[in-house]
Amino acid sequence: MNAPKIIFFIFSGFFFATAPCWPAADLSSIKATFSLVTGKVTLQGPNSKKKKTVHSNSTAQEGDQVATGKDSSATLVLFDGSQLEIGAESSLVLSQLKKPSAIDKILKFRLLVGELLATVQKLTSAKSSFEIEAGGVVCGVRGTKYKMVYNTQTQSLDLSVLEGTVYTQVNGGAHTNVNAGQNAHYGNLKGGTTGSSSGAHSVL
Repeated sequence: MNAPKIIFFIFSGFFFATAPCWPAADLSSIKATFSLVTGKVTLQGPNSKKKKTVHSNSTAQEGDQVATGKDSSATLVLFDGSQLEIGAESSLVLSQLKKPSAIDKILKFRLLVGELLATVQKLTSAKSSFEIEAGGVVCGVRGTKYKMVYNTQTQSLDLSVLEGTVYTQVNGGAHTNVNAGQNAHYGNLKGGTTGSSSGAHSVL
């Protein structure tokens, strides 16, 4: 039997902008919208045991968990225009959806299992971030295009950077940059979807 894998791709740009300070945004309005839903897709809130069936134009917010069934998929459009295309038999948690000011945004996700294709809008300030965590390894955007394959059976993660730079962080440790043309392998990722990891890795 083939080992289960988590695969996601990131397409993004990054630049800094100088702008005056703006008041904090209304966090109650920070939501994501499902633009396309195929098959069985469910949504579960962080404080709820019930799963809701998702349809086109349904909304999701910070803390929600999206799950897709067999032969199912969903496209989620974030408040900044970024898109997450969630493949079949996948599960994704929207860890943080924040817009502290008019130019800042904090977008963090946790891929529990499955396949994810992300198209990310440009980060317009130094305080903005876009990160996806899988198996205890956090990969963040620095204006780049990269691919990740997470094997839950062997507890390993392979990162290939096609353009720009990706920063990685294991268990809250120091950031390690992986540049275009480089590959990184992370082994002995313990706990799978619990998010813990030994942090053993190599960059080639």
